[in-house]
Amino acid sequence: MKLADVYFSTEQNVLDLLLDEESQDVLSLSNNGQVVEFMQVAVVPYKDVIYTILKPETVLEDVFEDEAVVFAVKIDEDQEPYLKVEKNEEIAQYVFQEYYKMLDELAEEEE
Repeated sequence: MKLADVYFSTEQNVLDLLLDEESQDVLSLSNNGQVVEFMQVAVVPYKDVIYTILKPETVLEDVFEDEAVVFAVKIDEDQEPYLKVEKNEEIAQYVFQEYYKMLDELAEEEE
């Protein structure tokens, strides 16, 4: 199976799932009936858009086993949120850099 450009939640509102700080569950996301499971790594707001870093738990042909993917939260015409793969390399790199900064801050707090 290949990574699709767009995913919808199979369970509930995808934004609610992403912003639930208590959730440790695997996210089951669907594209045209194909379900892919992801682990949430981080949520990063940038320029009025919410981005999320997700690591596929389902094997995908075009994603390495240790690789994560940046998605932007979008809203469709029915006001339902969905995730779209961020293809702008500069934005994706910014999101990862912000995630690394968050990790550094957490490590400093624990010292």
